[in-house]
Amino acid sequence: MLLVAATSPSVTDWMSALGTDFAAVGTVAALILLGIQAFLLSKQTSELRRQNQVEAKGRREDDERARMEFRSKHTPFLSLEVVDTIPETTLNVRTGISTTAIGVALKVHADGAGVAHNVIVTPVLMEGLAQPAHATTAVIPFLRAPGEGMLTLAFPPGMWDDEAHWFRLEVRFLNMFNEAVILAHSARFKHRKFEITDAPVYEWPWPIP
Repeated sequence: MLLVAATSPSVTDWMSALGTDFAAVGTVAALILLGIQAFLLSKQTSELRRQNQVEAKGRREDDERARMEFRSKHTPFLSLEVVDTIPETTLNVRTGISTTAIGVALKVHADGAGVAHNVIVTPVLMEGLAQPAHATTAVIPFLRAPGEGMLTLAFPPGMWDDEAHWFRLEVRFLNMFNEAVILAHSARFKHRKFEITDAPVYEWPWPIP
């Protein structure tokens, strides 16, 4: 009967096993370090991307603001001034009845810079929110700022009394960029006199901050 004697691991075996364990630990540590570096790099890349997006948005907003300011600086500010209220009596020869129409002479002020094309002034009767019968719409084809122009609105005889009749004077024009600009005054006939009662209120073709 043969007996096999058990042999104890040598120092070399222990060192080899220990080296293998250290190598495994080192590999795991390296993988963890690479993972941390990849995470930090991804986070840094995301932050750079976010900063680039914020900067690009800021540049777009600055460009749009600059374009808006340029358009605003080259769009005139219009306002109306009543020069005179003129009754015009017309005799109907066939019927022998006299009627009195009313002419309202207006001065259109253009302040600032730029040009206004096709300045259209329309009187709107506030009671019915409609243009009064036979009231004319007046047009100035071209007006450069700073400057002024004249026009006359004709109103029907029914306005020539002592009652107060309220109107909205609506003004529309195109600026040099072919953008429509709208403004309005409140006005009234009172004691046979036409008068504007407030400053113009604008509707601009761009957002107002």
